[in-house]
Amino acid sequence: MLGGPQAGILVGRKDLIQKIKKNPLKRVLRVGKITLAGLEAVLQMYRDPAKLPEKLTVMQLLTRSQDAMQAQADQLLPRLSESLSSASLKIKTLPVLSQIGSGSLPIERLPSVALAIEGVDKLGEKHVVRLERLLRSSDTPIIGRFQEKALIFDLRCLQARKEEVFVQTFLAALARLAK
Repeated sequence: MLGGPQAGILVGRKDLIQKIKKNPLKRVLRVGKITLAGLEAVLQMYRDPAKLPEKLTVMQLLTRSQDAMQAQADQLLPRLSESLSSASLKIKTLPVLSQIGSGSLPIERLPSVALAIEGVDKLGEKHVVRLERLLRSSDTPIIGRFQEKALIFDLRCLQARKEEVFVQTFLAALARLAK
């Protein structure tokens, strides 16, 4: 997994590569010039591994420290908890495992930190389900997952530059929930 376009590279003995070149499927399976250009650009980034996380977003997100995600959660928690209490919802941080891929790494998981939201009103209506729908249908959708009756927002992929959009979208959805 390079973090670039999906493509395969064949490497092997000359006689085996020649057999593949003669196979009619080669024409169907070959990649185009745009994919090759993208692959070349990503491979150029790998020439300087120390700078890779700052140049390649996927590497930046995969290598985030748990301390950084916990600090982010600790900063977001007070901003959201005050508004959630009026909607009979509670928020807390939770250690989780992030699924990092479905193609080349389908079952690999990395330790992460999430915000977990739970709550129902006095009539048993699941506010957390309504909140999830409101967030998913926002102009800037926020996608969470349900885990053990809580709505989970894994922070692994929440970049610092997107935090304010996350908070404002969240608060707007809470305001719509209160109506």
